[in-house]
Amino acid sequence: MNERLESALNDIKSLKKAENIFIEKLLIDVYRLLDSTKSADYNSCLSIICHIANTNNNDIMIKQLLHDCIIKSRIFLYDNLLFKNNPEYKPLMSAQDVLLQSFYTSNSTNTTLTKPQKEIFDAFQNYRRVIISAPTSFGKTRIVREIISHNEYQNIALIMPTVSLLSEMYQDLREGMEGYTLSKSSKVKVDPHKRYILILTPERMSAFLEENPGFHVDFFVMDEIYKIDYKLEDDRFRVFSDILYHLAKTTSNFYLIGPYIRDFSSKFRKKFGAKFISYDLEVVQKDHYYLDNTKNKGQHTIEESTVRIIGDKFKNLHRLVSEESIDGKFLIYRYQKQYVEDTAVRFSKIWDVKPHNEELTKYLSQSISKGWDLISCIERGVAFHHGAMPRHVQDLIVDEFNDTSNQGVNYLFCTTSLTEGINSAAKNVVLYDKKIGNGGNLKTLDRKNIEGRAGRFMQHFIGRVFNLEVQGDDDSETIVEVEFLDKETPSIESLIQLDFEDIPPGAKKIYDEYANNLDSLDVEEEVINENKFVKVSGQLALIEYLRNSNHLDKYYFNGQLPDKDCLDNILSTIYNFLFTDHNNSPIGQ
Repeated sequence: MNERLESALNDIKSLKKAENIFIEKLLIDVYRLLDSTKSADYNSCLSIICHIANTNNNDIMIKQLLHDCIIKSRIFLYDNLLFKNNPEYKPLMSAQDVLLQSFYTSNSTNTTLTKPQKEIFDAFQNYRRVIISAPTSFGKTRIVREIISHNEYQNIALIMPTVSLLSEMYQDLREGMEGYTLSKSSKVKVDPHKRYILILTPERMSAFLEENPGFHVDFFVMDEIYKIDYKLEDDRFRVFSDILYHLAKTTSNFYLIGPYIRDFSSKFRKKFGAKFISYDLEVVQKDHYYLDNTKNKGQHTIEESTVRIIGDKFKNLHRLVSEESIDGKFLIYRYQKQYVEDTAVRFSKIWDVKPHNEELTKYLSQSISKGWDLISCIERGVAFHHGAMPRHVQDLIVDEFNDTSNQGVNYLFCTTSLTEGINSAAKNVVLYDKKIGNGGNLKTLDRKNIEGRAGRFMQHFIGRVFNLEVQGDDDSETIVEVEFLDKETPSIESLIQLDFEDIPPGAKKIYDEYANNLDSLDVEEEVINENKFVKVSGQLALIEYLRNSNHLDKYYFNGQLPDKDCLDNILSTIYNFLFTDHNNSPIGQ
């Protein structure tokens, strides 16, 4: 963005200069700049459009100029949100405006796509195997419906990283998918005469394919695709990459999507014939504020407010949310469940009881416990969310947070259990910590994904991100790599899931040593390989332990369930031999 436009945008953000003539001139400059073919210029234009739209200015000329810029930007739904926020927003629609919008509107679904969404849809129709990087609220998943409606696929798999996302996608597709049987269970009985859309987690998809080895997937989607990256130090990456490998080995079309990926394994793209397309534009703009309690003490201007940052993070949070001009709901990230609950409870004591969902608090009192801290929090418009909570309670909390009535939850403290792709009503995201669940530093992709929860398309033009701790970016973390292709010494747990011809030449030695070790121990490969991604060294150590044990009877039981002592023996042995360091760490998500 050139210096003049950047200065003008900063004035709009801080509302120091809101004279109508100033905004009119700025919109004229934006209209002209939209002719540029540079993505940076396009992003600058969207940023100014959103920030001006966010002021809800009622001047007739400004409304018309804003509309003209929106039409030229091809983000037509901005107009819909402006009218939703202000029924007096009634710009003149020319015949050319209507014609342009119809060009971006699907005949199959009647969905109006944005300019970048249509570019992605056209790219898929051309390449059939695409990897898309684009920020949150971009509308990547909306394109899924378009792809399905424009292609004659027999069987489709939509692979979601979490059960919450799975449920959200299932609800979104329940209508308008005539001719398909939708299932979010891996136990579905397949009828070869029917067409299926399977909406599953990677683990469920793996179980389904084991039960149905002859099932052919014609098209598959994987959301949050960066989770296949072995550098995330998360044991689940192997499940993600295994499913991707086995499906990409077939003739399936695929659409892999994720936010903030700078590049995707060139070896994967070459091997499987995939096209990588990256967008960095924010359809919902993000304003970032760095409020570190050691590095950024002092006065900070946030729109119409001034907030003084001191050495106490909790007090800084309180000062932030107490500013009247900083409107909207707050999603507050903490890295472990005990901190999520403790901070939410402490925070709730600041507020008085407010109108709330009494039916929900009564239900939680009867079904969980009257003394559960979540109940007293909800009564004050506060809640917490983490992976150790019952799934149905997590869903209820999200519903309360998305409730825009005066009885909804306004402040939601959470781990990454809520920040991995779930759509919420949060206008503001606060990163209280710069850590991840195991205590290590938050990876760049994870942090950007959390920040991406600020603002929701068709609810907000602007989302705000507040960093109460600041850390530097490691841009290399935003390059997604596949372990068996890109890691110099891939783990044997990943290698044994590959077809032998796909084991890279440099990793053959690792595999040969493993095969020789099995021979020397007289262990069949199938015994180890069928326990997908369970630590191989732990399995072999367990086999040796059981072979040398004189007390196998302590694991023996009759009937369906063991008694307590037998169960203790079984579980403690599994823990000692098969759990990884990651399993044993206090992730608390």
